[in-house]
Amino acid sequence: MKKILLTLAALALASSLQAQEYESMLGFELAQTRGYVSNTNYRWSNSFGARVGAETGLSRVYVNYNYIDADSSVSTGTYAIQTLELNIEAKTRPYFDRLRGFAGGHVGAVYSRIKVPIRNFDQDDFDLIYGVQGGMIVEFTDNLYLEIGYKYSWTQSKEYDVNFERLESVYGAFNFKI
Repeated sequence: MKKILLTLAALALASSLQAQEYESMLGFELAQTRGYVSNTNYRWSNSFGARVGAETGLSRVYVNYNYIDADSSVSTGTYAIQTLELNIEAKTRPYFDRLRGFAGGHVGAVYSRIKVPIRNFDQDDFDLIYGVQGGMIVEFTDNLYLEIGYKYSWTQSKEYDVNFERLESVYGAFNFKI
């Protein structure tokens, strides 16, 4: 049911964006991301990504790709994760001419590879990922802005003894309106 509601919400916002004037957007993201694999907290790790989409004054829709590669906090394993997500967000009106808040959700696909050498375990998995995000936007010019945010994601991975369950990220992104 969650999947259907998320898909319908994405279609509704995309339709409303199409009916309005919009600007194309291209961006690059750097983050500190932590994954949870079968209730094991992994270290905060560097991640990076790219995004492309469209936005109006009060909303935006974009697709982003992210890559995360991390070691376990107890040195018992590693994981590599790639995500491709559709993001839908609402933006506030500007504060002090150049600051905005934003909040939204995302849904997409995640590919994870988990290795646990002491258990002779190596698996890869492809699943649904969904979640929420929010943060602040600092507009430098009419076409360039910095976004600082927090993103929390869940997955539907339940096939194995060792499962990738969720992600949390603190990120910064430079976005360009084109």
